[in-house]
Amino acid sequence: MGDEADLGGGEVVASSTVEGEEGEEDETPPLTEAVVTFIVALLGGITVLKHGRRGWPHKRLLWLDTTGADLCLHWGRVEAGTATDAGETMPIAAITQVLTGIGTDVMRRSGSKKRTALYMSFVSADRTLDVEFDTVEQRQMVERGFSSVLHHPMLLQEGLMYAVNNHLWSPPYALEGGGAGGGGEGEEAGDAGGSGGGGGGGSDEEAERHGGARRP
Repeated sequence: MGDEADLGGGEVVASSTVEGEEGEEDETPPLTEAVVTFIVALLGGITVLKHGRRGWPHKRLLWLDTTGADLCLHWGRVEAGTATDAGETMPIAAITQVLTGIGTDVMRRSGSKKRTALYMSFVSADRTLDVEFDTVEQRQMVERGFSSVLHHPMLLQEGLMYAVNNHLWSPPYALEGGGAGGGGEGEEAGDAGGSGGGGGGGSDEEAERHGGARRP
């Protein structure tokens, strides 16, 4: 990572440059305090309401899993914490869209217009993960963070390294060898509405299938 600054000093905390396809330098946007805050919060786990195809929404812990071959969103029972293989995963690389409000079949079935500002859906080629946050501010933090790292994947790796180097997070492995858990079979993720891209991590008891739109 490039020139680091004190996290509390300014919004930009680091910047870097990567090589383009033909050897030209392609600058990744600077790593900002907002992105670091998002990454650290997600590493620690965020309690959400998980909406599904059937039944009532239920509490789940949502976190960034860095323990397998690919970085993943992982969700499971709140009491189990983040140090568990139980629960379900969706590879970050498989996410093609992050929607807010009532934008998927699952949310159209389960959501309420009064709470629409709290809703977020992670969309992959064959499933969605539909969650409800406690506050609008929490939802906005996650939305903005994902908007940055999905468009610029290097920012996620830089943010992880920054968190380690500045003692904001201790990884459960040597970071050079780490990614995150792959996509397991689904107990709970809704099957995807409306976007294409990389495949999700398995079938789901609460899966919600809809048409295959393409990555914008």
